[in-house]
Amino acid sequence: SPKLCDETSCAFFVDYLSKFYDFVRKEPTGHPWITKSELDSMGLAINILLCKESSKTIKWYPEYGCALLLAKGVGCTPGVVAWNLISLDLHRFDTMSKVNSNTYEYVDTANATDYEVLHIGTSTQDQTNELMSAFNRFYVEAQALKGSDRSSRGGDRLGHQRTPAFIHALFRKAFGEQNVAPRGGFTDVGLNTGGEKRD
Repeated sequence: SPKLCDETSCAFFVDYLSKFYDFVRKEPTGHPWITKSELDSMGLAINILLCKESSKTIKWYPEYGCALLLAKGVGCTPGVVAWNLISLDLHRFDTMSKVNSNTYEYVDTANATDYEVLHIGTSTQDQTNELMSAFNRFYVEAQALKGSDRSSRGGDRLGHQRTPAFIHALFRKAFGEQNVAPRGGFTDVGLNTGGEKRD
């Protein structure tokens, strides 16, 4: 199966969830573990994830534990786009065993148990491409930093961290916010110095 933090695998997981939804929805007797309201909400969420909802767009950043949700026509204001980052949160460390060459081996992983919505800002639809271009420029600059240059100690740059807060900070910078630093306050999927990559 694809790794969870692989950007190319997001479509696989959305497709898998969509097939599960179709299976549950077609079951004539229903299921005691999900109500009709919950099933309807799941269907709406899947339509957004599959980009079938024309007023919503998603850009995945799985290596950073988040996804950008652009919602067009916010409230009663046509032409306005709300920018929000949906971020994994409340990670829990789990250990499980699996069979490996006829022996058992223990595998440790961190699992998110909740999410946070980080508001970035609002723009007109005409500004969307310009803001994404600015974000991509800051993102490429940050990705080029290696080793100790990844630190933000220089004061004039964002250190490259694989966290939702880092992506949020880059978007805030693209929106013109000055002296941007990643905000803390929630657990994330960031790779700590000397640590092992998440599966």
